[in-house]
Amino acid sequence: LESEGKFRTLANSLPQLSWIAGPDGNISWYNRRWFQFTGTTLEQMTGWGWQSVHDPAVLPLVVERWTKSIETGEPFEMEFPLLGKDGKFRWFLTRAEPVKDSAGEVVRWFGVCTDVDEQRRHRLENEVLAMSSSVFAQSLDLEATLQSLADVVASKLADWCTIAVAEPGREPRVAAAAHRDPRH
Repeated sequence: LESEGKFRTLANSLPQLSWIAGPDGNISWYNRRWFQFTGTTLEQMTGWGWQSVHDPAVLPLVVERWTKSIETGEPFEMEFPLLGKDGKFRWFLTRAEPVKDSAGEVVRWFGVCTDVDEQRRHRLENEVLAMSSSVFAQSLDLEATLQSLADVVASKLADWCTIAVAEPGREPRVAAAAHRDPRH
């Protein structure tokens, strides 16, 4: 009991979200930070309830990779967004390590989710800057260059991008527009 108390104190003092799952992947315990971030309760999260705070677009891949780790007993590692109580997604790097008995069987999993949202955003911004430099060097055709730039921004940083050009003595005009989904 004393050891368990020390563990919970340590886990609750971490800046990361942490959790414990059984060998079957059912999560039975989360640290305080998990509940502070997600705004959920243990009752909502027990078992596989964690799925409710995942981005539905990424959830199938998360479940597939987590299931594979459970089946193989290999560590789990993946970046994906989690929904905060503010209604916004933030990206986390999640790692789970299996704890095995003397026979090599998994008896539980310890998992930690580290907020990497800012690092990911900076990485994407740097990618866009690098791609934009390349776009500017490819053509002297202003319209084609602006369209290529809008395509880059929409594919990496936003759902859509509109570039307006303001010329002296004229009303601003839309020179390029792009949407992440090419059907729009």
